[in-house]
Amino acid sequence: PPPPPKPPPANTTPGHPPPEQTPPEETTPEDTPAPQPAPTLVSVTNPVKAGNKASLKLSAEPNAEYSLAVKLPSGSYSQSKGLGAAISGADGTVSWSWTVGSRTGAGDAAAEVSRDGKIVLSAEITISK
Repeated sequence: PPPPPKPPPANTTPGHPPPEQTPPEETTPEDTPAPQPAPTLVSVTNPVKAGNKASLKLSAEPNAEYSLAVKLPSGSYSQSKGLGAAISGADGTVSWSWTVGSRTGAGDAAAEVSRDGKIVLSAEITISK
């Protein structure tokens, strides 16, 4: 005996062609913003002694807002003045300067630069007593 007929694919009705597939929308170069170069570290104070000034400078996208947070050896984030949001200049340079608290414990800290809530650069800073 002949094999039983195969059931039609689930998305078709017998006697009707399958539904038309919509082609994906094409994007043109004008629609897609050019990817920005990743920020690059220009300089960072490392090591730094507790109670002294530290600074971080990077080259990034011009006229964009970046934020710096420093995760201390204790695991908590620094509340020092000078950290937080900063806007890069027309040349893409952005920098921060702050004082490491005199009671900050020795060890490795992480300077985390973020943009739009995402960390885009991290640099290690060794804090000494």
